[in-house]
Amino acid sequence: MTHSLPENVTATAVVGADTVADAPAPPRRLARLYVTLPAANIALYLLWLGVGSFLLPIQVARITGTNDTSALSTASTAGAVLATIGNPVFGQLSDRTRSRFGRRAPWILLCALLGALALVAQAHATSIALLGLSWGVVQFIMNGYQAALTAAMPDRVPAARYGTFS
Repeated sequence: MTHSLPENVTATAVVGADTVADAPAPPRRLARLYVTLPAANIALYLLWLGVGSFLLPIQVARITGTNDTSALSTASTAGAVLATIGNPVFGQLSDRTRSRFGRRAPWILLCALLGALALVAQAHATSIALLGLSWGVVQFIMNGYQAALTAAMPDRVPAARYGTFS
């Protein structure tokens, strides 16, 4: 037995406790996403690659006076552990957020601002312990940014347009 919907009714998908209509977003809002999503992702990857791969080893060398791989490993490990915690924590928070700006935008903005402050703290680290802690805080916060940013596309883009935005 098959059921069909009347022409004026759209199908809905149930996700957790929320019901999300699969109606197309207004073209104006999608036009903004064509610019903001790539820019936000590029900024994130510049952070991960620039700071994690380039600046962190330079800071370790500045602090220790040598290219100390064990010190770099210590600082990197602290970041990785906190990053692993940050993504699901902030993902759950952004899933439950309701605001006039949407579920994700407040977290993207808040994490970008806090991440910038954490990067300033990292720049002033004077020991490997402080460097590891500050890099861990940066990764924790910026994984919140990444979690909210990653979920923004399926929240705002109709399923038929996923390929274009991805």
